[in-house]
Amino acid sequence: MPLTTENLVLLQSNRLDDTNDGGGMMTGTALQSGRANNLFPDVSHLDKTTGRVSLRKVFAGVASDDSQPFYGAHVILQNDATDPLIDVCLLRANAWAETRADIQGRMQGTGAAGAGGDIGDWKWPLAYGASYPRGSAVITVALWELGQTKERLNGIFAGRAFYLSTRSGLKRELVEVTRVVTFSPSLNPGGNSWFTAVQLELKNPLANDHTAPANYQDGNAGVGAFSGVSAVAGLDWSSVNGDSLGVAWSVVIDADIAAAATSLKLRRSVTLQNGLPPALSSMPRFGKISISRSSYQVADIVFVQTISASSAVARVPWGDGVWFDTATVTIDPLQFALARQGTQGYPTVAVATEVLQQALPSNTGSQRGDGFRAVGVATLTAAAAAGEKKLQIDRMAASICPPTYPGFDAAIVGLDLDKMPPSGRVDLWRAGDVIVLHDTAVTSVATPVAGATTATRSGLAAVVVEDATGREVYTDRYSVDLATGALVWANPLNLVGFSGPYSVRHTRDEMALVSAVDTAAAALTLTMPLQKAWPVNAQVSGALLLGDLVAGFSPPFEQGAWTGEWSNTAIGQAIAAQYNTTQYPLTLTNRGAIAERWRIDFTNPTTVKIIGESVGVVAEGVSINADVAPLNPATGTPYFSIDRRGWGSGWNAGNQLRFNTSAGKSPFWLSRSTLQGVVGPATDSVRIQLRGDTDV
Repeated sequence: MPLTTENLVLLQSNRLDDTNDGGGMMTGTALQSGRANNLFPDVSHLDKTTGRVSLRKVFAGVASDDSQPFYGAHVILQNDATDPLIDVCLLRANAWAETRADIQGRMQGTGAAGAGGDIGDWKWPLAYGASYPRGSAVITVALWELGQTKERLNGIFAGRAFYLSTRSGLKRELVEVTRVVTFSPSLNPGGNSWFTAVQLELKNPLANDHTAPANYQDGNAGVGAFSGVSAVAGLDWSSVNGDSLGVAWSVVIDADIAAAATSLKLRRSVTLQNGLPPALSSMPRFGKISISRSSYQVADIVFVQTISASSAVARVPWGDGVWFDTATVTIDPLQFALARQGTQGYPTVAVATEVLQQALPSNTGSQRGDGFRAVGVATLTAAAAAGEKKLQIDRMAASICPPTYPGFDAAIVGLDLDKMPPSGRVDLWRAGDVIVLHDTAVTSVATPVAGATTATRSGLAAVVVEDATGREVYTDRYSVDLATGALVWANPLNLVGFSGPYSVRHTRDEMALVSAVDTAAAALTLTMPLQKAWPVNAQVSGALLLGDLVAGFSPPFEQGAWTGEWSNTAIGQAIAAQYNTTQYPLTLTNRGAIAERWRIDFTNPTTVKIIGESVGVVAEGVSINADVAPLNPATGTPYFSIDRRGWGSGWNAGNQLRFNTSAGKSPFWLSRSTLQGVVGPATDSVRIQLRGDTDV
């Protein structure tokens, strides 16, 4: 039977509070549309004085008495709070039973997604020979790779937070970079290598003195007195991995290269292994390369050249134990001349990593990834016509916590602000994000008449009818033609339990994929042209992807005894007893199943105990001579059902049947960040929408 909107549910978690064990398991209590304090309490005067972060866990999905899949499920915020000092964001949950302590750990970089601030893993030393006293507002760091562009460097550093620290960790402070001021290729003071010097503007002056290494060798030696910049691992706002920069190619300038040239020689350095160059494991696939005129005077004139052909890469010695890969490429006519410098032809121009081989960042922080990532909503600031691929929006970031301030109390604020971005803000958009454009209009109906038609708009995606309290009217009380927008009230019409006037909320929407994010211009570029026209003030919502939601189970396996390890494969020797899954598969429903690892523990040959990794013992003394169907107390239906005919014989005390179950629901978090300021509106709200597709 096809799923309907009545099967879609948003359910509360076990604890709706900000204690360490807030969140937890799913309950059977649904969130009621329009009800005050459904998730969050009122904002107090203390919250507006100190700032506050509240986190609430919700389960979204389908409740049906079958295992009908809900495809491509995702959740969006349809609007943000009207109070400008409050931001609400969606956050990914990592586990069914996850608590507030878990999500807080990921936000602060101390959770399972990666420990924050590993001093031994810093990537970018301060540029050689410089000192930065307390109060400095600009620092310069060294990147080993040439071939940078200002746009790329801003993508790495701007608006992100880093630890500036010594390798020994004796001195460390959190800094936030506002922008890349300039950059240039520079020769190491030792004279044996080139690097890119990147000057960074800081949001706040340095609180400590910092000293750069004297040369490349000192920087690699990790002398404790010298400082370097490291990403704070595990956090969206600083998830840059130094290894993600790829391998850069430089232009070989044996002689001046004139403008309009159609051929270039490229080279890149080779990392030796045991003093010898490794064999070429793969050939680079050149497509488009960006070329920047990067001298000390000019650092941000960037052109993109299309490569039509390239020679095979050759690995050649340069002398003194240095090896390079070299290649010759045919390009569109060069857009500016390249001048030779020095006796060895070091370039005034560098070529960025070939586009088709650029390493992508870790999926930590993606819309579907396991790391911390904030997903929010923005508003169009300019109309977007059908066929356009660029959107202008009103905000690129949101507050995830109050800005850091001296003497804050983490117990009151709800987070350790020293482990958060100093500004308290995080980026909302990335290339690869799924977004939903939508606009909702409301048609008011004072008293619906049985069989009458209410006109709305054509080309709709959804229609919801709410009564005066915000409660949704059952969909069998009306029918809608989404193409024409005509809503026809049922005849006879039963609205007992509802009260007027009624609001018919009709929504147009369109999904899109982001290909590029321009923070400075507050713009998103899409992979495909828009199919519809969108007015100013239409909403742009990031989608928190939940995937296909359906109750199911992994193939069960038998184990001789319980070892204490929740392994997904059998431990120890195989046993004779087997459950016949082929003829008697487990039965699950979207209503009762949860995401859990289970074991059926035999206490004697015919009696079992049922244990879940998260839920613990749910049933004891259960006979296998009847169907095994432990009850889920949150829904009043079984977690699963095991057919009595599948057991066979040969079971002994201590034997285990292990399997995992998946659910027709998925958990996620909402964060509410309250900034310091005056108390806002008496009432405020956000709307959450669960979306997806089903078989018809």
